[in-house]
Amino acid sequence: MRLQKEQVMLIWTIFIKSLSDTVACHQMNTENYKAMGEAMNSRQLYHILNYISTFFLLNLCFVFSNILFFTALLLFPFSLENIMLFYISLLPMGASLTALFSTNGRLLREGGITPVRDFFMDYKTNFKLSFIYWFIQLTILFILFIDFFYMLQKNNLILACVVAILLAIVFITTSIGLSVLSRFESNMKTLLKTGPFILLRFPGKAFLHLSTSVILIVFFYYVPAVSFLFAFSLFGFILMYYTNPVLYQLEKELKK
Repeated sequence: MRLQKEQVMLIWTIFIKSLSDTVACHQMNTENYKAMGEAMNSRQLYHILNYISTFFLLNLCFVFSNILFFTALLLFPFSLENIMLFYISLLPMGASLTALFSTNGRLLREGGITPVRDFFMDYKTNFKLSFIYWFIQLTILFILFIDFFYMLQKNNLILACVVAILLAIVFITTSIGLSVLSRFESNMKTLLKTGPFILLRFPGKAFLHLSTSVILIVFFYYVPAVSFLFAFSLFGFILMYYTNPVLYQLEKELKK
C-alpha cells in the first residue's frame, strides 16, 4: 500500500513536470512564432512600401518625360481640330513607353530596380530606334483614327468597323513591338515583323495589350489624380507581367 502511494506520487510528479515543460515549450514557441511573425510582417510591409515607392517614381518619370502631351491634354480638348497638336505632343511617348516596359520587366525578373536611374538609362539607350518606330506607328494610328471618324460622319458603319479593327491591330502590334524592344536589342525590320508575328502566335496575350490600354484610358478619364500617381507604372507592370513569358519563350527559341 505504501509502495502504491509512492508510485502514484512519482507518476503525478512526472506528469506535472511534463506538463510544465510542455507549457514552457509552448510559451517559447509562441514567442518564437510571434518574433517570426513580426519579422515576416516587417518584410512584407517593406516589400509593399518598396513597390509603392517604385511605382510612384516610375509614374513620375513617365509623366515628366511626356510633359508635352499632358500639358496639351490639360489645355486643349481632344478633337479633330486639335489632332495635329496631339500628334506632335505624342511623339516622345514611344521612348517613354519603352523605358517603362523595360524597367517593369526588370522589376519582374530581378525583384528590384533603381527606378529613376533605370528609367532614364533605358530611355536614353533605346531612344533613337523607339522614336523612329513609334513615329511610323503613330502616323498610321492617326491616319486610321481620322478615317474612322470620317466614316462615322458619313454614316458608313461597315467601313468604320473595318477601320476600327485595323486601328486595334496596329495599336496591339505597336505595343508588342515596344515591349520587345524593351527586352532585346533589335532593328527596325525585326520590330515591324515581330508585332504581327506575336499577334498571330499569341492572340490572347496580344489582345491583353489592347484591353489593358482601354482600362487605363477609362481610368485616366474618370480618376486623373490617381493616374498621375500610379496608373501608368501599374499599366506597364501588368502589361509586362503577361508579356514576359512570351518574350522568355522567344528568347529560348532564338538561342536554339
